[in-house]
Parts: sequence; C-alpha cells; structure tokens
Amino acid sequence: MTTTGSSQPTSPGREGTARASDHTAELVAYFASVIGVFLASALVGAQRPGSLEPWFFVALLTIGYTFSRTGLPRPA
Repeated sequence: MTTTGSSQPTSPGREGTARASDHTAELVAYFASVIGVFLASALVGAQRPGSLEPWFFVALLTIGYTFSRTGLPRPA
C-alpha cells in the first residue's frame, strides 16, 4: 500500500476500476430490453399501428441506464 498526501492509504490497482460502458452487462441488458419492447409492440401493435408507446418505454429504459452508469448527482 502507498500513501498519498492524505492520511488515507491507497491500494494499488484500484484506479480505473470502472469499465467502459460497452463492456458491461448493463449495456447488454439495455439492448435486450429495447429489442423486447419493440418486439412486444410489433406483436401487439397490429391493433394500433404507429403507436408512440414503445418510444416512451425506450426513453424510460435510457434514463434508467444513464442513471445506472452515472448515478444521481450529489449536492456539494
């Protein structure tokens, strides 16, 4: 272990532990969910063509994915 200017020791190898977003299971789950939303809307959508509901659910999934990657902002 090494120490920095503060009294807290740092462990080697802990820097950069966050992986790129294209290497996470969250991205795979996000794309699977988006495909599932569009497949489900295609199967049910025969009654209501041109519905904007799938895009609404994809927007909700995108917001959830973004918060899972970045987290909520913390007050200063």
